[in-house]
Amino acid sequence: MLMSTLSLIPPWVDQPMVAATAVTDLLWPHTTPADGVQHMYARPGAGGIDVAIFTLAVDQSVADITAYVVCLRALDRIPALRSWQVLRRSR
Repeated sequence: MLMSTLSLIPPWVDQPMVAATAVTDLLWPHTTPADGVQHMYARPGAGGIDVAIFTLAVDQSVADITAYVVCLRALDRIPALRSWQVLRRSR
């Protein structure tokens, strides 16, 4: 299992934050079996929500792309998060 970390960033600083605990509940319905997502964790971060997504991927680059696509898919489909951005985190 491989871990990928990302940040979900709201469009402006004063926007009401979504609870970090709610983020994983919002992301899960937008995963598919092919994504291989096994676990997610979210916590408040600097200016947004930090997310760790654990996948069964063949290597780290595939895991990172999968986590990024899962987040993009969710942000595209959830009206309250549509204007948020996904930032990949470096290790």
